[in-house]
Amino acid sequence: MVVITMGNVISKIDNLSDELILKLADELSYKVGGFGQPITTHYLLNVNYKTTYTGVIPRVIQFLNTYKIAYNLIDRRKVPTEHAEPAFKIANGFSMRDYQEKIVNNASSREIIQAATGAGKTFIMANLIVKYNVKPVLVIAPKISLAVQIRDEFEKFLGIKICLLGGGHNIVFGDIIISTPQSCPDNVISEAKMILFDETHFLPGKTIFQIASQAQNAYYRFGVSATPWRDDDCDLLIEAALNIRKPQLTINASQLIAKGKLTPCTINFIQLKDKVKWQGSYDKTYEMAIVNNEERNKKIINIGANMFNKGKTQLILIKKIRHGEKLLNKFKQQLPYEEILNYDAENDKWITIGNIEFLSGKDDLVKRNAVLQAVKNGFCKILIASTIADEGLDLPCLDTLILAGSGKSSTRAFQRIGRVLRLYPGKTNAIVYDFIDNNPTFYKHALVRKALYETEKEWKINIIKEGN
Repeated sequence: MVVITMGNVISKIDNLSDELILKLADELSYKVGGFGQPITTHYLLNVNYKTTYTGVIPRVIQFLNTYKIAYNLIDRRKVPTEHAEPAFKIANGFSMRDYQEKIVNNASSREIIQAATGAGKTFIMANLIVKYNVKPVLVIAPKISLAVQIRDEFEKFLGIKICLLGGGHNIVFGDIIISTPQSCPDNVISEAKMILFDETHFLPGKTIFQIASQAQNAYYRFGVSATPWRDDDCDLLIEAALNIRKPQLTINASQLIAKGKLTPCTINFIQLKDKVKWQGSYDKTYEMAIVNNEERNKKIINIGANMFNKGKTQLILIKKIRHGEKLLNKFKQQLPYEEILNYDAENDKWITIGNIEFLSGKDDLVKRNAVLQAVKNGFCKILIASTIADEGLDLPCLDTLILAGSGKSSTRAFQRIGRVLRLYPGKTNAIVYDFIDNNPTFYKHALVRKALYETEKEWKINIIKEGN
């Protein structure tokens, strides 16, 4: 009989034949590379030591059941002692929605949770902490801006001070620690009894996955994201650190729209005629077809100007900084541009903010916060942003999104649409503009995005041909 011995991070598989071990190794493998890079296969099963990651044990069991092989599962994981008195509790005035309660109640000790933008994933995480009542708890956020958001939300939901590590914060205190991957000390990782990963699609990154592997005492493990998957084979690493995904732990955008928790959405695809040939490399083709495509940029400016004149608050997402700067200059030339001076008391600094702004990774946190506040208070009506806006941008007043870049990433596609779906007084429908480019590469990318959007049954999709 096959014997599976489970630990928090690594499990051992004994008494499986060499032939089947090799087949199982193929099942627990993924490939990386392509686009000019060599393709290599990575194996999550060590065929010499017969060990693999505990998160993929459900796949091992499926494999054994396929071959009708009996097995004995020995769980050597040590369950942390729950405190006699509640270590954590939800503050008065906060209660779970029905779908949040369902997810928390159905969650076992290690799970992947899909919660669309607006589902309240931070509140779900807080309730998981309360449910299992162990400490210390470690939360890994991929960016300092996300870590700060979680810290602030946790303090509101749990009514206690929360430790933040990263962005200049380096003092460890308390029972809940929110940290960026680069700022988390080894002792904090090793002592954690529960670990949660925000924006789980980042988990396969080397530093974050290493944290998951170092957290030997973390019996409770959770990953939460609107898009807890990857567009490459590295999906398997998310499972390796946590568990397989389960449908009962999912709340998507369409379900939230049906419940009245998100705004209905219309996606308009602008089909372009202008065909740009392959320029010898992806980057050169992108420059020609997207960044420097004057006809395409003119359409973006016209759409943005039209929405500006209607009083809409819009987000325009780009991939290349040069593209954002080009669009910013064109908008300033075409629309009435205004500026205000904003005083940042914490840093004793005056910042000039426009009603049309561009944010990228080059901007510091002070500038970002000032611009985002200007959007929230209604002064900044057009925000052009790079990939810094792909996760964690909480601006419910946004009602129009223009996807000025291209790409086929499903995680980014869903995250970006989610930016304009939050409820806001007076907002009855979120409007999205995307482009079907005529270059073969970017045309395929557009079809991939369209197919992804079609998986959300509450999202209405229109195709607008050039000239209509």
